[in-house]
Amino acid sequence: MLAILLIAGCSYDTEITSAVQERVPVTFELKTAPFNITRSTTYENNLWSAGMNVSVKCTADGESANLNDTKTYVTASNGSGGFKLEGINVANTFYWLDRSAAKSFELWYPSGDDIRKSQSVLDDQTSADLASYDLLFASTTVSNAAASTVASLAFFHQMSCVIVNITEVPVGEEVTGVSFGSSNVAVKGTLSTAAMSNYSTSSSSGGATWSVVSTDKINTIELKELASNKYCCILPPQSFGDGSTTLLTITTKETATPTTTHSYSCTGAMSLYAGNLHTIDVNIAIGLSFKTTVEDWPTSGDNFHTGTATY
Repeated sequence: MLAILLIAGCSYDTEITSAVQERVPVTFELKTAPFNITRSTTYENNLWSAGMNVSVKCTADGESANLNDTKTYVTASNGSGGFKLEGINVANTFYWLDRSAAKSFELWYPSGDDIRKSQSVLDDQTSADLASYDLLFASTTVSNAAASTVASLAFFHQMSCVIVNITEVPVGEEVTGVSFGSSNVAVKGTLSTAAMSNYSTSSSSGGATWSVVSTDKINTIELKELASNKYCCILPPQSFGDGSTTLLTITTKETATPTTTHSYSCTGAMSLYAGNLHTIDVNIAIGLSFKTTVEDWPTSGDNFHTGTATY
């Protein structure tokens, strides 16, 4: 998911006179047009809101004043229906003293001394705050204060998102729950490298580097219902399962029978990629083999493939 931001600067002279040492604050403005896809549109709480803290680190500074410093910025109204990022206070604001100096920044959410290096989620996500599982990362270089009015950057997701769409249900049945995996999914992972791009199946580059411990692959994930017959979970990137293990179980209820389970197994291992949305469409009514798609989170792109499974 891409969050398009602009660093707001000043348009006046790029030189500072010896008589007036004006500080130009570095702020970040979230553009109105792409704002709705800043957070994933595939689950609730998908928008930025006022009062959310984002960490900003200066990784290169032509003035050397704030090199490697990390400050806390906060989302605030920009007065025109959108949001901007600004220092939470004076001590947590970067400034240009020399407006011709170049600066580089890394940003991450949730805020902290560094981007979170590990993440744990619940195996039962039926009532989870899915947005709190998300990790976002961005970086940018700005040549000078004047150029900051046109500089842009993008946030990238570091976790994986899984969506299950149940396209058709047998007459008289109602879906009551969806589970992912079968005692073979890890709910915690370690992030060794954050990424400035989503995983690409056509390239060995791109995508955050994660690791999970094989002995932690013991969970069955209960998905959260987002809408009628649409379910979701967020997990650390990983591969799991094989052709003999259950990938998906859908539980239904009907008048004559209390519950019915529909289980599906994949033809091979399932891989969850960093920064990608994995969509599984299942037609229960006709017992059709389901298909999966993998794409940039949340837009389609080069990261697309299909797979089949047996019923």
